[in-house]
Amino acid sequence: MKNRNADKVIGELWEKLARGECLTRKDLVPLTLCLLMGGTMPLKERVKETFKITKKAAGISTEDISKIEAVVYVMADKFLDQVDMDEIKEGISMTRLGQMLVEMGRSEGRDEINKLNNRLIKEGKYKELERATEDVEYQKHLITEYGIS
Repeated sequence: MKNRNADKVIGELWEKLARGECLTRKDLVPLTLCLLMGGTMPLKERVKETFKITKKAAGISTEDISKIEAVVYVMADKFLDQVDMDEIKEGISMTRLGQMLVEMGRSEGRDEINKLNNRLIKEGKYKELERATEDVEYQKHLITEYGIS
């Protein structure tokens, strides 16, 4: 993979977009391997450019874009340090992957809250239930206390 040039792969995709051409799934797949390719662009910049390109890709299914972004994210997590990953996380917040991760977090949070509420209702702990709806720290405490996850 080192014989392929990530700078060239990324540059060609930007040129195609600049010409007003639609990117295909086949065009984007090499982005998943950019961190393994040669080139002069720093790894963090390769990841950032990949997410910028996927944001502009039209005509590709959301599922395919999400898969490509997820692979790039996992690869980045293996090759970049925590400071760089924190910066990447900020940059992907508006990508399809970022939106999917946020929704997954919300869903998991709702599941925990629902489990806690059901448990408190079953145990007749209505004052605790009321307090948990108003006090997030108390809610977190109860979730930990009851071992809900």
